[in-house]
Order: sequence, then C-alpha cells, then structure tokens
Amino acid sequence: MNHRLPALVTFLLLVLLVAAPALRADFYVGGSFGFGFPRDLKDDDGNKIELDDDLGGAFAAGYNFDPIRLEGEFVYRTSDVRRYNDTLTGRESASGNVQNLGMMLNAFYDLHTAQLARPYIGGGFGASRMSAERIRSGGETRYDDSDTVFAYQVMAGIEYEMARNATIRAGYRFFGTQSASWGDTRVDGSRIHIIEVGVRGMF
Repeated sequence: MNHRLPALVTFLLLVLLVAAPALRADFYVGGSFGFGFPRDLKDDDGNKIELDDDLGGAFAAGYNFDPIRLEGEFVYRTSDVRRYNDTLTGRESASGNVQNLGMMLNAFYDLHTAQLARPYIGGGFGASRMSAERIRSGGETRYDDSDTVFAYQVMAGIEYEMARNATIRAGYRFFGTQSASWGDTRVDGSRIHIIEVGVRGMF
C-alpha cells in the first residue's frame, strides 16, 4: 500500500470540514449492496488462502454540502474460502470465510453534468475488523482469529435522482486493508474490487 495515501485522504477531509460550514447542508442516509472480486491471501510462511467471490453491503449517514458530501459508513464484506495451498502438503479444499467489518469516514464530490444523472467520485479511510472464521483444511483449523487494521477505499459511479429527496446509484468500489495478524501468523490485507448498487434519502 502507498503509505502516503492515509495522510493525503486525511488532509483532503480536513480541508472539506473547514470549508463545509459555509455551505448549505442536507442530512441523508443510504445503503448499498455489492458483489466483489477479492484477491487471494498469503501468510508470512507462503501459504495461500484462495477466496471465492465476495458479497457485502454498507450503511451510511452524512451531510450533503453540494457538491461535496461527508459521511460515516459501516461496511461488511465476506468471502468464502475455496482452497488452502500449503507450502508443504500442497493444495487442498477448504472451508470457512474471511470477513471485514469496517467503520469508514468518506468524502464525495458530485459532478453536476446533467439534471438528473450525476457522476460521483469519492474516497475514505477508517478501520476494519478483518476476521478468519474457522478456516479449515486437511482436517485441521488453519486460522480462527481476527485483527483490527487500517482500511481505505475509493468509489466512483453514477447517481440518478428518482425524486426530490431520493436517489439510486450504480458504481465501483475498491476496498483494501493493511495486513492482519491471526494468532502468530501475519496475512496479507484484503483487496476487493466491488460492483455495487445503492440508494440514498435526503431529509
């Protein structure tokens, strides 16, 4: 991971927070559901955890300062484990899953290029509880632990205004974390490419 990314995102969010009080704000809540493609994980011994496709969603609440939005978001992702590749015994079928439960602070910029359909870009950072849920292969439990790690994400898509106070959207999200410690083993952080749909309601 680029270690300058957290500092850059923090700086941009601070600038937005300073500028925001001068703008008109509308409170909103929203949710999304997405289908993801996670990168397989390796531990520090070279063993590989091969993952199936990922599912998950998010719930957010924030303020729209138009064209800037700031929000807090809860994110949940889960991926079933397909195989475990042991450096000594080889590749075996496996069970269990890898989960991320994150709390994020996001900033968005809405591009007013059309009356009803608006492209958006955004990014955020926070923390995620990255968990190995009873990952087993070869008759033994390989991992069953969790760790709270730094998380970050970038988003882009198109939002469509259904009514004066309601929108739907389709977009892309990349969700990533730093590496995690499960017991005495260190594993790669999550890297997930996500296609998602969502709704947002303003008050």
